[in-house]
Amino acid sequence: MSVTAFIDQSRTFDTTEWDLATNTAGPDGTTDDGVYQAYVTTGNMAGTNELQISCYEKARAADTQRLLFQQNLVGPQIGLWTHSPLLLTAGWSFTAKAVVGSFACGWSIRQLAVGSELYSGTSAIGSAEWSLSTDSAGPDVDTTAGSYQLFLDLFDMVSADELQITMYEKGHSAGSQAISYRVPLLGKRPFPMWASPAFMLMHGWDFALKAISGTITVPWSIRKAA
Repeated sequence: MSVTAFIDQSRTFDTTEWDLATNTAGPDGTTDDGVYQAYVTTGNMAGTNELQISCYEKARAADTQRLLFQQNLVGPQIGLWTHSPLLLTAGWSFTAKAVVGSFACGWSIRQLAVGSELYSGTSAIGSAEWSLSTDSAGPDVDTTAGSYQLFLDLFDMVSADELQITMYEKGHSAGSQAISYRVPLLGKRPFPMWASPAFMLMHGWDFALKAISGTITVPWSIRKAA
């Protein structure tokens, strides 16, 4: 498995939001599956310069493209910006624009592997824990080995909502399934898309959702790196 350059370019950024995958005004919706990491050179930023970098994705191909993260860099920078790798598949985009000033930046988007959507769906999540590997009451036990990342579209969350996200796995093949990762999300999301860390799973895993408060419609996608 080797790293390749999906794109390698440079330009002078201004107030036009620029898609880094297609090198055009954006955001666009790239559907090439893979594990991606963007790098942006920021060494030319000075004074009050401000650069905004955004990532967009869909939970599933039929869903709406939404913000996954957005970061503003202000003034002189150490030279190079990057982020944790993401398993992108459904309609993604990295963009950059100058909020203040105009300055030259180079960038590359690196690809490590191809990816695929293993499980996906949408459900009204309530107080009963819901398995995303079987789209039923959970947690369940999946023994399909691989490197996985969960993506959720949380557009439906409002101020009073609380969503609990849990990943279950066994520590060894003869062990008992236990909670390995859990995070609570509260209220309306500033960035509607959410992604978990990537996990290497094999012995008896599941991702599960539960609404601690409210009923929340959530489209989801569990992606697998090949």
